[in-house]
Amino acid sequence: MRIQLVVGFAVGALAAATACTSSPNPYAEVSEYCSAYANAVCGVSQVCQQSVGSEFTQAACQSYQDTQCMTAASAAQGAGRVYTPGAVQNCLNALNSAFGNSPSTVSPSSYTSQCNAVFPGTAAEGAACTSDADCAVSGDICASAPGVGKQCATVTQKQLNDPCNDPGDQCPSSSYCGSVTTSNGTTNECVACGTNNPAGTCLSPGTVGSDCDVDTDCVSGLFCDTYVGAGVPSPQCESSYQFSGRGSVDCLGFEGQANGTSSSSSSGSSSGSSSGSSSGSSSGGDAGTGGDAPSGG
Repeated sequence: MRIQLVVGFAVGALAAATACTSSPNPYAEVSEYCSAYANAVCGVSQVCQQSVGSEFTQAACQSYQDTQCMTAASAAQGAGRVYTPGAVQNCLNALNSAFGNSPSTVSPSSYTSQCNAVFPGTAAEGAACTSDADCAVSGDICASAPGVGKQCATVTQKQLNDPCNDPGDQCPSSSYCGSVTTSNGTTNECVACGTNNPAGTCLSPGTVGSDCDVDTDCVSGLFCDTYVGAGVPSPQCESSYQFSGRGSVDCLGFEGQANGTSSSSSSGSSSGSSSGSSSGSSSGGDAGTGGDAPSGG
């Protein structure tokens, strides 16, 4: 019995020592994540200071991006997404790789998926949603259909004249999901674009430099950079943020000076990606939203 007590004490002491010496999670709180996130994003400080001079300061950048991150995090949690500290390091690694060493350009695709995992979607397929980022199943989009509210759905590519009644149904380019009346009644089908298209349909997606309002206004692979300023009077489709181009408006936007709602990186609150729809109304409702602006701006 005495031996058992000694062994038991030794095991207990070892467990206590392990517990006392284990490193605490440095990102246990959202505020800790957002502080590290802002620091990583503002790795563009050197190139931005070269581009716009004293108009850009690292301190202002970090303060603004920290606030943006906290705002986006609050929105994500309000939508039912859960903060996941274990995913933070992968996000920060991607951000540091993208924004470190003062890059002249940064593509959101280089970090969006890693940072979305910080606030993963929890809505199952068929569950109500407000953006793609709410969906738990990878590849699902948040879309509606005639008579059906927005819900997470698998993208289903349709052909011309195919029915498009379900969320996620997407018609081919040069067509839209429209109401068709036949002898059997009224149905929703993929209709070829013509001369009398309903408002908002058959809009060609924008290429680099085209005006836009949201990511889905641009061709797949591009996003809508909504920072505007001198030399850039309106939001434009871009493949990357530019810190020595576009009049360096992205530098000022990252610091909070430029108008617009784009932001530096994904704080994990959104998907930041287009649904791949080829026109403004090619799906069985909307094409699925790209989610919030990457860091909630």
